[in-house]
Amino acid sequence: MPTSELKIEDTWYVAGMAGTGSNTFVGKDIFVPEHRTMLISEMISGFSRSDHSDEPLYRAPLITALPLGICAAAVGMAEAAFDLTLENLERGRPIVTSLYTDARQSPSYQLNLADTRGLIDSARLHTMRAASDIDRSVSDGTSMTDLERARVRLD
Repeated sequence: MPTSELKIEDTWYVAGMAGTGSNTFVGKDIFVPEHRTMLISEMISGFSRSDHSDEPLYRAPLITALPLGICAAAVGMAEAAFDLTLENLERGRPIVTSLYTDARQSPSYQLNLADTRGLIDSARLHTMRAASDIDRSVSDGTSMTDLERARVRLD
């Protein structure tokens, strides 16, 4: 639909998120042709009326696949935060609440870094396993079992 038929309402007042431009689009008395519609039940089941419905990406059940985008972003942010921490660590700064004048010399700091790296790696592996399970299911044209869907949700 032409964006000229829509009005943007400035409704997004979330701390730190104003730059996303996630405001509300409002359209009144606009005709939406059937080929541009989809029932929620179809999206949940993985049915797609799109020209790309033969591609696995468009056959993944929404409720199963949608959280992966959030997980991927969270893992990416954790990776970036860890990398930034390592960059700052190389500067040899002190730990404010300790006698260590160089954080690199602190065994507890080193252990915390190792634990954090392990948690990030685990999150990445779980996310990749969930994505692989979904991809395998839609590529094979099979439905995931309840147990598989539960594991994907847990991952």
